[in-house]
Amino acid sequence: MKRNLNHIQPGQRFSGKIEAIHNDTIKILMHDGSLLRIEGGRGTKIFCISGLLWMTQENDLKDYFLATGEEFQVTHPGLAAGLNQ
Repeated sequence: MKRNLNHIQPGQRFSGKIEAIHNDTIKILMHDGSLLRIEGGRGTKIFCISGLLWMTQENDLKDYFLATGEEFQVTHPGLAAGLNQ
């Protein structure tokens, strides 16, 4: 997740905790019920490492539920949001 996240540092709070940054990839540890907001992130890929993540994006009527090992790619410009369940 490269776009708009260059200012985030390891260990900084961001709807959970940033654990690692490597090239264009960051790992966000989200607490139950926490929200992830991605603005202008078209092309960004979200991987669910564990648990269940609900994803939605602006101008898309479909909701996406990611289980462990599944991925989602933001395909629309604007806001995308994820909720850790």
